[in-house]
Amino acid sequence: MPSFGQKLKLEREKRKITLEQISVSTKIGIRMLQALEEDNFNQLPGGIFNRGFVRAYSRFLGLDEDQTIADYMQASGDAPPASTETVSHEEGSRENAAHEEVAGENRDRDKDRNRDKDKVSRLEARAAPSAMP
Repeated sequence: MPSFGQKLKLEREKRKITLEQISVSTKIGIRMLQALEEDNFNQLPGGIFNRGFVRAYSRFLGLDEDQTIADYMQASGDAPPASTETVSHEEGSRENAAHEEVAGENRDRDKDRNRDKDKVSRLEARAAPSAMP
């Protein structure tokens, strides 16, 4: 069974569309598109940017955007865990859904913050003059 990225690539190739065409239309860099197709999710910026990339890519190919995003979330590990608890009361299920949504947003925010801190550290390390004896 093909991976998430392999499915995207197969759909793109089936339509005889190049990454360059998608990049020009969506304004998403080719490296980001390649990262999606190669399942290298750690090379993507994170958070809503990734979902936006997947949505734009799937829209360009004419795929079901919501399903493609759901598939991405599952493949990347960003999908909220499936609840094993059975809730009989409608209000309780709404409350659980809201809680899971907030938890997912908090995880995304924390990932983005850590990624930003790493980027700043790398930039500062590059910009700092090397110590000379």
